Amino acid sequence: MSETEPVVVAPLLFGLVVSCPFFGISIAQSIYYYKTYPTDSRSLKSFIGVLTLLESVHTILITQSTKYWYLDSGLKPTFPPTLLASGYVTYVVISLVQMAYMGRVYALSAGNKWISTILCLMTSIQIICGFGMNSTLATHVVIISIHHTSAEIFGGLQLAASVVCDVLITSSLVFYLRDNRGEFKRTQNVVDRLVIYSINIGMVTSIISLSALITRQWFAMPDNFIFSTFHILIGKVYFNSWLVTLNARKTMRKHLDGRLLSLPFPPPSLLPSHSISVDLSSQAEWRVFACRNLPVIQLHGP
Repeated sequence: MSETEPVVVAPLLFGLVVSCPFFGISIAQSIYYYKTYPTDSRSLKSFIGVLTLLESVHTILITQSTKYWYLDSGLKPTFPPTLLASGYVTYVVISLVQMAYMGRVYALSAGNKWISTILCLMTSIQIICGFGMNSTLATHVVIISIHHTSAEIFGGLQLAASVVCDVLITSSLVFYLRDNRGEFKRTQNVVDRLVIYSINIGMVTSIISLSALITRQWFAMPDNFIFSTFHILIGKVYFNSWLVTLNARKTMRKHLDGRLLSLPFPPPSLLPSHSISVDLSSQAEWRVFACRNLPVIQLHGP
């Protein structure tokens, strides 16, 4: 065993150990979602089903990769095909979740094409560079190729694009939510809660991606593979964040004063357009459009 092999496989094993509970949580959240929101659209249910399947495949691939290194190959310093395949799955999951969030930003901004274009560009860079890095690793095969120039560039751009996209999504939602805060106390309370919720969820995904970027690039620890622990977790964190945004609807409704009339969901191309209506005892009608964490909310006065 060479001196570099422990710092290669140990982070992978640790990532597997940490990611398994996240996978279990996502399965529990998926089951809760299907039981709690049976009236959601088929497209949304199918979307959750696809993400659940992808994360299940990812967990199996990471498990097989760890088994290969520790039990089958004797810590052979080459990339197992299953590990490379898990990377492709991760990039697809990240892109799908970011696209769903993008649809909510589009609805909340009343169709702002500039911010939507920038988010679409960041998501495209993320998946293209992710696939580019994996292709480089598959070409060179040996583990040390992770620090090949092209792999460094593709990997850095992929993670940087994810961080920028997360920050833009969160900041855009906060800005547009605050802009639609309204003059009524009830509306302000709801919007303030959504703003806090958006910031908290956006921070989690951003911190994971940023941690992977810092430990991946020249900034810190370029001679080991600690970044792989964060990389394994990224897809599962994104998926869980999306499930939280959906499953939180029931809890958030309890904090709304008024009578719930209908269940919304914003209109990304993947998902249909709906709106939540709440009857309030005021003489005004206003709208708080889709947010990253909850469906579109429409408030009505009598």
